[in-house]
Amino acid sequence: MTSNVSKQDGCCKWDVLLPDNLGSNSPKKIMKIYFVHPEMSRILAAILLTSMLCAVCWARRADVSLIPCDPEVSKQCPAQDPPTPVYLADPSDCSKFCECSGGTAYSESCQPQTLWDDGLNICNWASMVDCGDRPIPPM
Repeated sequence: MTSNVSKQDGCCKWDVLLPDNLGSNSPKKIMKIYFVHPEMSRILAAILLTSMLCAVCWARRADVSLIPCDPEVSKQCPAQDPPTPVYLADPSDCSKFCECSGGTAYSESCQPQTLWDDGLNICNWASMVDCGDRPIPPM
């Protein structure tokens, strides 16, 4: 994917060349996006960069095997995935959480020095999290 930002009639224009499919190296389509405010081109550039970084991250994650959470946790997952992800606390470890997919909960780990905040559904600094009766691993 390539892109070009230019000004036209006082507006920003963003041209993005899109391949026919992700495996193709020859761009076939041009998507033009016009913005009234020049700052929007920077915002779009940041979004595109973030999307590319996420794609690299997900490509790396594809090599990692999924580890199911305890079956009791999976029972709380909806059978069909809703539009937004469902996260559940891992009852055996406060530094882990479970993400539902297709009715099964899969284990995820927080980054070092963070714990799963069940109220906010994020990994948060350890000092900001009340783990309740979930065990806290040594840090």
